[in-house]
Amino acid sequence: MITGAPRIDELPPGSAAQHVRRALGLPMGTPSAELGYELLRAVTWASTGGRAPVSTRTLLDRTVGLDAALHDGDVDAAARRNVLRGRIEDLAGIGDLAPLPRGQWLAVPGCIVQLDATDPDSQLLVSGVPLRHLDTRLRSAVAPDGARRILTGHIRAADVGLPVIGFDDWVRRPRRSLRAWTESLLTDSLDAVPEDLEASALRFYVPAHAHPGARQSERWFEADPSLHGRYLARVDALGGWTQFFVAELRAGIVVGVREQDPHDVRRLMYGLDLEAGNPTVVRWAETQHEIRLRPTSPLPYAETRVLTALAESRADRGWVLTRHAGTVRRVLTDLGVTLKTDSPPVRSTGSVRRARPTARGVSRRN
Repeated sequence: MITGAPRIDELPPGSAAQHVRRALGLPMGTPSAELGYELLRAVTWASTGGRAPVSTRTLLDRTVGLDAALHDGDVDAAARRNVLRGRIEDLAGIGDLAPLPRGQWLAVPGCIVQLDATDPDSQLLVSGVPLRHLDTRLRSAVAPDGARRILTGHIRAADVGLPVIGFDDWVRRPRRSLRAWTESLLTDSLDAVPEDLEASALRFYVPAHAHPGARQSERWFEADPSLHGRYLARVDALGGWTQFFVAELRAGIVVGVREQDPHDVRRLMYGLDLEAGNPTVVRWAETQHEIRLRPTSPLPYAETRVLTALAESRADRGWVLTRHAGTVRRVLTDLGVTLKTDSPPVRSTGSVRRARPTARGVSRRN
């Protein structure tokens, strides 16, 4: 061995996960899902430091090798990249990561959320800072639960240097109805089509063309002469990121666009579903002690935060409610979704129209 050279120890099979737990400051019994989320926080924080953004592709490239080590390399790399991409979205939904235009991300220093004004000990840590970098008092109070980090004891802002905010301020749902919010977003001014934007590469979100109750991933279509009005559009760019626009079409021809903040895209999709009268489905199963619900499409960031705070997450991307059922039902109803259950039936209180095959997007209104 060369004098002064670093010592390299080969980890025995099956010990990589424990080694990573120690390196990240996690208890030895931390489950694999919670370990995976903390690994993503650590890689993102190391890549951004809360200041410089990192692209989706770079973040996945830096994480996938470490993730494979947790499984002793016995994984399908492409499948794991998809899992990690979904976990990035989970952390963004909570607020640990901030989505930026052009497929970039930024780790957020964060805050403490007071979930229940009547219970000072009901708190959630929202932060992209890895546990090992947190204040000792804060770190010792964290209980990982899926993507979220619950605080097991009351933490004062003065003790840990993080602001404490209320539940409603953290969720940040628009105060206007979904229909009014969608209308306002669609009618904002547009720009000329950039020369470097290949209009033929755009796909348009047209829920009126999809079968009733289809997943939102199945509601994207190519342009055709029947499209007239304003639509949500997307183009998959090099580097693994997707760019979104509000686009105006006349007889299938794009005549104006405006790049859309990715943070608002999912809510706009639900608004367009409502306009077309073709809601998506959330499966809602009630038992004596709990309610299990599973959306067939991802929820907007604000609604994801509500469920993150009030429900327990499951491996199948569903949720379990043992309380707050009325609040969650109201939040989902405001999105215009169909709550589908066998018994007892759950009916939306909103006025959601049936799908109309003749609807063609949302025309511009002055």
